[in-house]
Amino acid sequence: MKALRAMENISVLQAPFADEIEEKLSKSLDSIFSCPSPSKQSVEEQLKTGPTHECDLSFESASECVDEMKIAVKQARHILESSIHDKMAVMSSPAVRERLAQGESEPVIDGLLSCKDVAEVRSYLTKACIENASVVEIINRYLKKVVIRLVKIADFRPQTTIIERGHLPVLVQEFQAFLEKQFEGAAEDDDVLPLLKVE
Repeated sequence: MKALRAMENISVLQAPFADEIEEKLSKSLDSIFSCPSPSKQSVEEQLKTGPTHECDLSFESASECVDEMKIAVKQARHILESSIHDKMAVMSSPAVRERLAQGESEPVIDGLLSCKDVAEVRSYLTKACIENASVVEIINRYLKKVVIRLVKIADFRPQTTIIERGHLPVLVQEFQAFLEKQFEGAAEDDDVLPLLKVE
């Protein structure tokens, strides 16, 4: 989370995202079994009068609780991995990499450009942001003119919603026109690089 909070300040990653990830993880955590009195003394005292603790944990239900926790861990890992992956994908964009290449003399930029895919970018940035607070500032120096506009596929309305194979070229042209329209007004300055993020 420390690295994420630093990374969300990279201009090309747009809106802050660490809070959203943390909220999703908290909701996942809320679904996990918990005990209001988990001390050894509490367990020993209550086991003297019966096989079940006040939280309803028993030797019989323990394995089920462990299984639920394993599922929750997988869900939390998926939330974290997919959220970060989605955000980091833009760093592998050819247009962004081209902008970053202007600063390849900087060790941090050179390291970032050597990453082959999104997973490597994420791993590299996570480590770099924890080790050096100036990483974000260096990256932003070369990406400050990149503007990303979010585009929802749901906003695309083709002229017909029943498509035959022969209609595909027309549909492709309509979608291209829809995307081209999204670029309008995205960059009034010739030095600004507009990008679309399709959701």
